[in-house]
Amino acid sequence: MKRIAFLSIILMEILAIPPTFGGNKGKMARPYIHYQVNIQNYLPSGQTICPSSVMITDQNGYPIGTIQPYHPYIMSYHFYELGPVNGIRVAHLSVDPFGDVICPVTPIPVPRTGPFLNGTTYMYSMVYGIRPPSPIPLPPASE
Repeated sequence: MKRIAFLSIILMEILAIPPTFGGNKGKMARPYIHYQVNIQNYLPSGQTICPSSVMITDQNGYPIGTIQPYHPYIMSYHFYELGPVNGIRVAHLSVDPFGDVICPVTPIPVPRTGPFLNGTTYMYSMVYGIRPPSPIPLPPASE
């Protein structure tokens, strides 16, 4: 009888302890903002790809994260920033200055205003078209 009582107490204690499996743990909040830039690279026939870089800038034109070289076989580019922040973020595909290369067909810059919150992904979709002048200035060239 003592053995049954002892086993029942141990069994009740085991059932009272919540499991600590990895799958049951709550997700921790990420301390950064994730920006994903998707570029549709369908060029009109006869157009060549100009050497370019993908970047996200703030409202003053300063880059957020690392500027990444554009490759036509990569559709998504990822940028990270500590947050939360308020302001404007603009996705650009900037043409790299190599001699007298004229590149009339590049994606139009895509602005987004907000508060940008930690742990959230903000998507930018860019489509090729004739590029108008950007309302957001690019950062000053360093010499």
